[in-house]
Amino acid sequence: MAKSDNKTVDMLALVTSHISGNKGFANSKRIKRMGIEEYSQWLSGKLAEQAAFQMGDPRRQKRVNRIKKK
Repeated sequence: MAKSDNKTVDMLALVTSHISGNKGFANSKRIKRMGIEEYSQWLSGKLAEQAAFQMGDPRRQKRVNRIKKK
């Protein structure tokens, strides 16, 4: 079982940064199809999945441990 760290991520800020273009790009075709509210909900779910995967990735943990040792 991986170590659990309490890290808080502001998903609303992440979604708005993706939609505004500050970080990445919004999928305009999907926005037209779903609407901005549904797209925001979908994107927050997608980003949450990615964050959960990254937290549990053993390669990421190794990298963090190497950086901490320096």
